[in-house]
Amino acid sequence: MGDFNGSSSRLLLSAFLLTSFGLIMVYSSSWAYSDYYYGSSYYLLVKQTVAAVIGFAALVFFAKVDLSRIVDLSGYLLAGFTFLTLLTLVPGISSGGRWLDLGPFSFQPTEGLKFGLITWTSLAIVDLGDRIRDFSRGIVPFLIVIGSISLITLLQPDFSMTLLLISTTGFLLFLGGARLLGLGKVLALGVPLLGGLLVLKPYRLQRLISFFGSGKDQLGTGYQLRQSLIAFGSGGIFGKGLGESVGKFLYLPAGYNDFIYSIIGEELGFIGTLIIIGLFVVLGVEGFKIALNQDDRIKGLIAGGFTFVIFFQALLNFSVTLGLLPVTGLTLPFVSYGGSSLIVSLAMVGCIVSIANS
Repeated sequence: MGDFNGSSSRLLLSAFLLTSFGLIMVYSSSWAYSDYYYGSSYYLLVKQTVAAVIGFAALVFFAKVDLSRIVDLSGYLLAGFTFLTLLTLVPGISSGGRWLDLGPFSFQPTEGLKFGLITWTSLAIVDLGDRIRDFSRGIVPFLIVIGSISLITLLQPDFSMTLLLISTTGFLLFLGGARLLGLGKVLALGVPLLGGLLVLKPYRLQRLISFFGSGKDQLGTGYQLRQSLIAFGSGGIFGKGLGESVGKFLYLPAGYNDFIYSIIGEELGFIGTLIIIGLFVVLGVEGFKIALNQDDRIKGLIAGGFTFVIFFQALLNFSVTLGLLPVTGLTLPFVSYGGSSLIVSLAMVGCIVSIANS
């Protein structure tokens, strides 16, 4: 992988520590669930460990590969993962509306879609050059692409992933030199549209009502957040101790994936949650430093896009589990149970390392 500079070394170390810590917490938070539903307390841990091995292999591969080859294939990657995401809408070949069933394993195509979208958008921005500052030629084409993709992800339905993909595209356009006035127009039109989509589904509307209702419906739509806050509160400063969570005994839904941060707070306390935040801050700072230090615009945009999507997803997850945002389904990168997310996140880190050492 070449000689590591300080930024790429710290980036790698933070990703490794988050993944390793994630494996520990996946087991700690899932063994009761795994034993109850699958007859083995190690069931989810084994699957996540397999994903980690594949993910680190992907990291090494992308750290060594010539990134220009990935860029050249970006259009095919975007089209391929968009098609796979579309397949999740076909009954019989998907589970939960978001995963494609692959025998004993399942794959979430939208995780790969993040990778394809960022690489393609970065290439398209550079190809446009100064035309990116023109609204009709520089922003509208991206609106068409991300609008088409968003329609598919909303049909899954996956509102949180839709928000993440749109935000990442907007961030890349900002980095690429799009006028703030043009982006402001999109934001002014997009926020009411997203708001309408948010309340279009009854369960989303109930979540909003519960969120803004100061904890109302605590046994219904507000139950998960209530249990999350109980987990954080009972953990205190130092936590109850690793493995001592009560919430994981089927009290806190999704305690091993979307709400694993709550279990961390319960078992390892405020100190444990700060360590996780600190590792993500290190990853974000080093990733953005690598992006800003690039003379090659495509590489800088890709590094910035990959860093943003990981860091922003983590920020959204923290906010949801702490009750700062309405409940939505996004995993905590590297830490939560979810093989697709882990593999793609580690592949992104590999690409950033490749960019740093090029």
